[in-house]
Amino acid sequence: MLCQGDVSGYSPTSPRRYGAWWDRACFGNADGSVDIVMGPSAPEGLRKNWIPTTAGRAWYPYFRLFGPLQPYFDRSWPLPDIALQDG
Repeated sequence: MLCQGDVSGYSPTSPRRYGAWWDRACFGNADGSVDIVMGPSAPEGLRKNWIPTTAGRAWYPYFRLFGPLQPYFDRSWPLPDIALQDG
């Protein structure tokens, strides 16, 4: 989920997409991971994995796990860092 920094709430974007949900059928990778893309526009072919941001405004990610499994609690599953991608 993305929140807007200057209002400490959801970013008012259009379309109203604040997070990546299972029911949106995001495109997955061969290893079972899912790449989530954040930015003012959706990259070609990744619209289902895209969370829009407002150009020129600060934002921050908010992660919420529903029903986490044991690897979360024993810390063997680390939450990956957000990485800047070219393109």
